[in-house]
Amino acid sequence: MGLLQDDAEWDSYLYEASELKTGQQLYYLFAIIFLFCQSLAPEVLWNNHKLSLCKDILYQYNQFINTESTNLNDSIESEVLDQLEQYLLLNEKSLKDFPNMSLSKERVIIND
Repeated sequence: MGLLQDDAEWDSYLYEASELKTGQQLYYLFAIIFLFCQSLAPEVLWNNHKLSLCKDILYQYNQFINTESTNLNDSIESEVLDQLEQYLLLNEKSLKDFPNMSLSKERVIIND
């Protein structure tokens, strides 16, 4: 219906959710936005929120991260992308369906 002219609402929602939700809940929410909310620039949402999405995995590995840093370990980022891919595949979608999105650096995602 054209009610949302940009992704500001989704961006704001993800910032709020990152304060309240766990990693798995954030992955799921992010996948829902990709699948059903017709984000105009999913790659921008990814870049804005990948630090929040990666914190859970970093915590699991007992690694320290400076919250001001945007330099993420490629393997951690790949794990988050793989998790997002799994949620998308449950709905017959893939990260490949979003042309400007990053793909996992460690594992090539194959759609059959």
